[in-house]
Amino acid sequence: MSGFALVGAEDLNGNVQLGLGHAVGNSTVIDVSWRSLRTASSNGASRRNGFTSNQNGIELGLKFVF
Repeated sequence: MSGFALVGAEDLNGNVQLGLGHAVGNSTVIDVSWRSLRTASSNGASRRNGFTSNQNGIELGLKFVF
């Protein structure tokens, strides 16, 4: 989580990820996880200007360790 009103009245980012990894051989890992990202920004003025974005879904990854 980051932000804390550095630019305006509201400036927050949050990221949560939960998943599993499986080793394939000695140097390869396959990861499957669920990820959620929220971003919100607002100037807090009487003529409000800002945005809110919520994204989430499944993430698949392949990691090579050397």
